[in-house]
Amino acid sequence: MRAKQSKFRVLAIALVSSTIASLTSCDTNLELVQSINEEFTEVNSIEIESSFLDVSYIGNPNLESVQLIGVLESSRVGNYSIEYRVDKNKLIIEVERKGMGGGNSRGYINLNGPELMNIDMEAGSGNIKISQVIAQEFEFDGGSGNVELGDISAPVLELQLSSGKINAYDLIGDVELEISSGNASISNLEGNLNAIGSSGKFTFKMIKGKVNSSLNSGNGVLNGVQELGRLKISSGNYTVRNSYFGSNTQFEGSSGSFDIQTNSDLRDFNFDMTTSSGNIRVGESNSSGSLKIDNGSLYTVSGVVSSGNIKIGN
Repeated sequence: MRAKQSKFRVLAIALVSSTIASLTSCDTNLELVQSINEEFTEVNSIEIESSFLDVSYIGNPNLESVQLIGVLESSRVGNYSIEYRVDKNKLIIEVERKGMGGGNSRGYINLNGPELMNIDMEAGSGNIKISQVIAQEFEFDGGSGNVELGDISAPVLELQLSSGKINAYDLIGDVELEISSGNASISNLEGNLNAIGSSGKFTFKMIKGKVNSSLNSGNGVLNGVQELGRLKISSGNYTVRNSYFGSNTQFEGSSGSFDIQTNSDLRDFNFDMTTSSGNIRVGESNSSGSLKIDNGSLYTVSGVVSSGNIKIGN
């Protein structure tokens, strides 16, 4: 009796394992669910909710219409679809989930259109590329994945990313950046930059404007910044090169260090620096607790660090 029960259990386990393997095998076989090739005229705004899809928008000053090319593949046909419509000169594109979703799915949305275009994008986990755009409104909200933004002009560029990597370059306009975890790189910006991050790394290069940056944990690397504003970090380091002080430059850290090489003349600024546990150096002046230098200037560079070092020089 026990032998029969053992054989039955072995058979049952084998059947279950075979079923799971079969389902897994089916999930990995992707089928073409949807293929899109459409053209739209009189569109001046694009709104996208792309979920897991890769997305690109390439602007062209010689184009007057928007071409949409999309592909969706899935191991479970009918779970997802790409929906699109035009509403008052706005092209709206959404990935719609049907039923429980699941399975393996992938695809892309490629857009080519006019250079003058407003962009409002909410992405999930796909890769994003947007380039050569002049907008009155530009908003990007991403989950995870890689984001590349290049040659974009807007009064304000609003960028949010939960995790992943964002690389933005050749921008005109003020940038509002917020990232939960991951890396953000911004270079060749003509405008001010306000950046907030929970953890990760900020890399800002060639910024023709004022930079305010706040990180909970991680590292900030700044090079070629026209005006340093408030740099704040809870745990980590800021390294600054070839940058200039402004009328309200501040360094603030709980547990971290600031290594600042500035092109500003140190004699043009007063300095008010304090550290609870660490060293301070401004030019040739050193201190282990607090350091105040009065150069009779209208502007004072201030710094407060609980545990860490502040080093400022040319």
